[in-house]
Amino acid sequence: MESVFRPQRLEEIFESHSRLQYTRELLFSSLVDLLSLVVGGIHPSVNAAYKAKAAELNVTRGALYQKLNGIETQVSAALLRETATELGQLIQQMEVKGLPCLQATRCRFWMGMP
Repeated sequence: MESVFRPQRLEEIFESHSRLQYTRELLFSSLVDLLSLVVGGIHPSVNAAYKAKAAELNVTRGALYQKLNGIETQVSAALLRETATELGQLIQQMEVKGLPCLQATRCRFWMGMP
């Protein structure tokens, strides 16, 4: 997973798919890292994760939320699509069988307008 979510790869995804947003002080990979702390249950909220990493991020809370609110749909879709593809390949290589609780579950994702 370190390979899939390495900062350089995340920045490539951002640069390839971002049309309006740009990087000044806060990297896209830093946002993904911060959000992974919330999704993984390490911190209960973005605010709590920000407080824990404020010195490392070196941006204001307002700048963080502005960047998060400005992430373009196509960037989020590309992040999901490209990392899911790579993670799927890892799962196949490990020969992991479907989890019993998920085998009968069908998921449908809406990624916005094509």
